[in-house]
Amino acid sequence: MLIETKYGYTVDTEDFEESMEDIILDESDEEEAQEIDDSDESLLDIEEAKKNIEENPDDYDAYSRLISISMLYDDEKHLEGIYEKMYNKFPDRLNVKVNYLDQLLEDRNFDKFIEICGTEQPDFETIAGDKKILGLTEYEQISQILVSYYMDISDREKGFDYYQELRRIDGDYSYLRSTYFPEFINSLKEGQSIKVKDGYIESSTNVDMSGWQGRILNIDEEDDLIEVEWDSITLKSMDMGEIEQLIALTEDYDTYLIEVNSIELVEPRDTEEDTEKAYNEIYLKVEESYKVKDFPYDMYDEIKNLNARNGRIFTEILSTLQLNRKPFDKLNFKKIASELELTNSDIIKSIEELEKMDILKTFYSSVLKKDRERWVFVKSEKNYDLYNQLINKEISIMDLDKLSKEYK
Repeated sequence: MLIETKYGYTVDTEDFEESMEDIILDESDEEEAQEIDDSDESLLDIEEAKKNIEENPDDYDAYSRLISISMLYDDEKHLEGIYEKMYNKFPDRLNVKVNYLDQLLEDRNFDKFIEICGTEQPDFETIAGDKKILGLTEYEQISQILVSYYMDISDREKGFDYYQELRRIDGDYSYLRSTYFPEFINSLKEGQSIKVKDGYIESSTNVDMSGWQGRILNIDEEDDLIEVEWDSITLKSMDMGEIEQLIALTEDYDTYLIEVNSIELVEPRDTEEDTEKAYNEIYLKVEESYKVKDFPYDMYDEIKNLNARNGRIFTEILSTLQLNRKPFDKLNFKKIASELELTNSDIIKSIEELEKMDILKTFYSSVLKKDRERWVFVKSEKNYDLYNQLINKEISIMDLDKLSKEYK
């Protein structure tokens, strides 16, 4: 995707052009380097790469080889002066120029930095030149150089301007933020107690979370989000309607992902043990509220007497019947019992009771032998989404049959 920037450059977010600072190693390389790091073999490899540069001073790949090996062995002391040599040899290569400028800033050699840029007020044009379409990595590196330079010379306004533009196009700004623009989220730690600011309404459920409190479970600095675990007092204040809405939204109600600008730090008002106790008490109530009236839950225990195949099928029937608490088309359970060769009279009796309850879907015929192929298809791991769609009545049995033929 191409994104226009305010500086007259276009960023190709799908172009991850690899610079010499962005060499990616696979796990086997990293493990090998870790095993032989500081060994004679690693030094031999590095010395061989340095010798290759001496023999081929105009070969760009020779320099790249030395940088790759040094990074592989985490031994960058052999790279002293390498970026300057490369710039002198290949001044027109943007990645070489960027790496050299970055090294000059790290060494705080501002005079040389200004000489390379040709101005005390460098910008994208003085670094990238006529190359108007930049890869995302290139744009991130140049932005980091410009922000670092202006912050180092105390021109915070200009540095912040480049920083904000990098954030706007969703580039990687984590280093710059932690180094120059630390925010509230950078000061947060897991386990701290927070409170939701007044006026916060959960957008999908319209649940008013103003004043809710909890503890930080996880911090997502990249997206400015925190995961909070509600404390015991907040949990006890939720009514069943709010709990059901939150479960429908996130499949949980004791934790929530919230924007960092919607919370503030507070002192804890309970202990983690209090929270766990409250959660366990509420969990039992929630579980009870989801039970279907007159549903024969004792059948779950009786399933244990079935063989593995029949038990698995029967568990699927009962689990989905429990999930869907509305009336559905009848299904002949006695026939199912016969097809599954169920002989336990108590289970057959329970099946007859279930048949009278009129709360089953027609698609359960898929457990019959004649529909075994359909049942196996929908229950395979790769088709699990189809199974859920079937349960939620988003697709019909006919739709499923068409799909199963297409997938064969």
